Amino acid sequence: MNVVLALIVPREKNRTFVEVGQLKLVLAVLVPTAVFAGAVTWIGVYASGVLFIGFFMRWLGKYAWWKVAAVGVGTAVVFYLVFEIWFKVPLPKGPIENLLAWAEMDEIQALMHGFGVALSPTNIALMFVGVILGVVIGVLPGLGGANGVAILLPLTFGMAQTPGGATSAIILLSCIYWGALFGGAITSILFNIRASRGRWPPPSTAIPSRSRARPARR
Repeated sequence: MNVVLALIVPREKNRTFVEVGQLKLVLAVLVPTAVFAGAVTWIGVYASGVLFIGFFMRWLGKYAWWKVAAVGVGTAVVFYLVFEIWFKVPLPKGPIENLLAWAEMDEIQALMHGFGVALSPTNIALMFVGVILGVVIGVLPGLGGANGVAILLPLTFGMAQTPGGATSAIILLSCIYWGALFGGAITSILFNIRASRGRWPPPSTAIPSRSRARPARR
């Protein structure tokens, strides 16, 4: 409609259609977009997307090179995870992506599957239970992370017989171990008893600092 009106309505004399500054702004967006669309066929959408984002950030935004690289590569990784892994929608790839074997990245798929298993509601609940049990065992003097895992190891015998139970058992035992290490620090600081060897500083470094504390003067 605007094109038709521009052809029908007579234009005022000595009136420019577009100024040089306005034309530069339009070309600054139009030319890189056209180059990006043409480069997708040759180098793929991921590499061309990194260059496209980097060009705008560096030339127009004047951002630092490390920010340009971080945002460009991060955007490409997010797009790959969303489309290729999550939605199973393959995007155009070029020789760079094929050289890096992005089309068949079984490692990333296995990593995402591992995160999905570890962050399931059952395993998250076992993490909390394991940390609480580990802290309780670690608070007891003379018991450390290894002893806590050995004591509570029979709890996992029945878990290993169910599908996926072996993974849940390993998650539970690891949380018990690290919870026991943290619980040992509580005993060491409050009761001036040395915790597990090599894990926490001697209690003599914590107790005097607490005894030297003075109430604030009013």
